[in-house]
Amino acid sequence: DIDTIFEAGGFVSYIYGFIELCLAIMGALYGYTVMGREKMARMNDFLYAKPAARRSVFIQKLLVALLLFTILNGALFVIFGWLAYAWTIDANNLALINQIILGGFLLQLFMFALATLLSLISRRIKNPIGSATGLGFGFFLVLMIGRLMDETWIKRLTPFGYVEPLMIIQDGLALTTIVGFLLITLLLLALSLYLWQTTDLEA
Repeated sequence: DIDTIFEAGGFVSYIYGFIELCLAIMGALYGYTVMGREKMARMNDFLYAKPAARRSVFIQKLLVALLLFTILNGALFVIFGWLAYAWTIDANNLALINQIILGGFLLQLFMFALATLLSLISRRIKNPIGSATGLGFGFFLVLMIGRLMDETWIKRLTPFGYVEPLMIIQDGLALTTIVGFLLITLLLLALSLYLWQTTDLEA
C-alpha cells in the first residue's frame, strides 16, 4: 500500500513480516531441540536416571527458552525504540510498532509450545532444523495464500494471520488475540508437561 509504506509504522510492518517468520522458525527449533534433545540422542534413560523430577527438568528447559526469547525480543524492542527516537517517530506509530514486536513474541512462544508438543509425540526427531523450518514456512505459506486470494478465513487458519503486522498497523493488536495466544500456549505446554511426566521411556 503506497499510502502506508512511507510511514514509519507501515515500513516496519513490511519488514517485520519476515522477522516474524524467523522468530517463528527459531521458536519451533527450540521446541524441537531444547525439549527433545535427549530423544534425538536417545539418552532419555540417562536423563531420568539423574536425581531430578521430570517436572523440574521440563520447567528448567522451559525457563531457558523463555529467557532467550525475552532477551531476543527485548533487543528488538530496544533497537526499534532507538530507531524511533533517531527518526523522531510520533507516539502513535511507536505504539503500533511495539504492538507488532509483542505480536512476534507471542507467535514465537506459540511455535515453541507447538513444537515442544510435536517433539514429545514424535517417535523420532531426525532433523529438527528441517522440521522447524517446514513448520514455520508451512504456516507462513498459508498466510501468503490468504493474502493472494484476499480471503480472511484462510489467513485465520495460521497463527501468522492473527499477528500480521499490516493488520496491526491498521487495527492494533487486539486484547482477545493476546489472551488467546497466551491461553493456547499454556494449554500446549500443560499437555506437553503431562506427556513428559507420563510417557514411558523408549527401549
